[in-house]
Amino acid sequence: MGRDRAEVSKHNGRHFAVSISVANINSLWSSLVIEELIRCGAGYFCVSPGSRSAPLAMAVANNRRATSLIHFDERGAAFHALGHARATRKPAVLICTSGTAVANYLPAVVEASCDLIPLILLTADRPPELHNVGANQTIEQTGIFGSFVRWSFNLPCPDRAIPAEMPLTTVDYAVNQATHIPAGPVHLNCVFREPLEPVETGEDFRGYLSAIAGWQDSVEPHTGYRRATSVVEPSSLAEIHRIIYRAKSGVIILGHTPDSRDSEAALTLANTLRWPVFADITSGARLGHAGSNVVPFFNLALTSDHIKQALRPEVVLHIGGRVVSKRLMQWLEECPLRDYLHIIDHPCRIDPIHRVTCRIETAIEPFCRAVSDCVKENSHRDYLSLWSRTSQAIERILQQEDADSEQPVEAGVARVLSSEINPDSAFFLASSMPIRDMDIFAVPDGPRVPVAANRGASGIDGTVASAAGYAVGSGRPVTLLIGDLALLHDLNSLAMLRDCTQPVTVVVMHNDGGGIFDHLPISGFGESFEKYFITPHGFRFEHAALQFELDHRHAKSMSELRDAYRRAATLRKSAVIEVTIDRAENMRFHERLVHEISAVLKP
Repeated sequence: MGRDRAEVSKHNGRHFAVSISVANINSLWSSLVIEELIRCGAGYFCVSPGSRSAPLAMAVANNRRATSLIHFDERGAAFHALGHARATRKPAVLICTSGTAVANYLPAVVEASCDLIPLILLTADRPPELHNVGANQTIEQTGIFGSFVRWSFNLPCPDRAIPAEMPLTTVDYAVNQATHIPAGPVHLNCVFREPLEPVETGEDFRGYLSAIAGWQDSVEPHTGYRRATSVVEPSSLAEIHRIIYRAKSGVIILGHTPDSRDSEAALTLANTLRWPVFADITSGARLGHAGSNVVPFFNLALTSDHIKQALRPEVVLHIGGRVVSKRLMQWLEECPLRDYLHIIDHPCRIDPIHRVTCRIETAIEPFCRAVSDCVKENSHRDYLSLWSRTSQAIERILQQEDADSEQPVEAGVARVLSSEINPDSAFFLASSMPIRDMDIFAVPDGPRVPVAANRGASGIDGTVASAAGYAVGSGRPVTLLIGDLALLHDLNSLAMLRDCTQPVTVVVMHNDGGGIFDHLPISGFGESFEKYFITPHGFRFEHAALQFELDHRHAKSMSELRDAYRRAATLRKSAVIEVTIDRAENMRFHERLVHEISAVLKP
């Protein structure tokens, strides 16, 4: 999966501390760009083959500190980079040639922008004299990503008339823009004239490079960016204390929190307040927190009209990003809340129901610890107890369902995986039903593992590639829970899994189409619904797995799923497990479950 190749360059007797090619000006600039990216912490490169991008690709190949993935499909490469950056929280770098290759980056760029994931895009381009004259493979690449990038810049054709510091400082600024809050993608459009290969032109670059002699003998970026630390304002603490002190019934919503220290600090605060926690599946607190303030089955509890009325909160303390649960947001929209506090570490607005009354932008962990230190232990414990008993009653219903049926349903798949996953692994969850099923049904007492998903724009594209990138970046085996349409959408990214440094177990919930639409009002519109929304295709994935040299198992029962999943964990290589889901039985399960919950939770 990764390669580490480079050699220390020597130019007219001078040894450089870094690899700089002096074959020609294109090679020189490209070497500077790649080296400076590595110095800035962006050392993982996803390269798609192409001629115009050859100077950049060769610079990666010749830098021994660069790690690279070579992938034939720019769209898949971009999602792989996204997954890697999501895991490491460091920018991954994309390199491609000119033309439509660049356009293939757009879906991943949109997701990265919406979910604040840092990416650096190095797109090769033809020189100005080849634009608007009908030259081959030449399109207008400037501004192609629109408002979805934090910054874009045309790096001009390499030229000795431009100081060598210029490409260095440009890279430094680009990385700062990609990683500065709010993080996101940055586009450097790199224009090259021929020669594109590292052919020797006989130029003497000693004078040109003398201006960066100190940089050459260093391992630091040319321009360092320093940021002020976040300090919790006393006035903010006083306001929070005032609101919390008055509340007899408050809930903590723990949204998307990539840093586990943030979620742990939030749980500590919840314990002090004795408030229930509604933890999103990507919060780091939904799995493996049995016995804490976390209410794992709040979503199912809200199918009960009685619970929706009886357990209304006065105050909501929302910590972190968005949540998957639409039902939760609809309920809060109906509640006569006194206050809705949102604590978030970036300036982007998250208020889809327009109920936030106080928003504090600050680092989450120190804020939660500061609030924990300044508030007294809450004496109103009945509200937490009511939510806990409600969730426990629902868990008993689910356990009985698990014991009574061997026929696979989506909820059962989520429960098996969340109970059986190895503690050293991680989940990557596809959009549509997989992430919702895990969010709603995952067991509370399974292993505590990281959970990732592409929830910025919530598309189904690029999911396999994202999971592969996340596996490499996290250094953990990954279980990818995905639907059949999402897998079809990214089928060629299975090629990444064969040689992935960490195994990815792809668990496909195969219901022959878009099963999420069964849960929506459009499902009542007969034949048109089946054709235009469910889109049944009839394809299976056994031969696709064979094509990419992946192990394949077909699970037709819950026992077969459990056996296949345990077996995959022992293989130490990627595998595909295909689980057949009957859509009608899946819907009957949901209807039966809602009825049972309503009966158990009635007053």
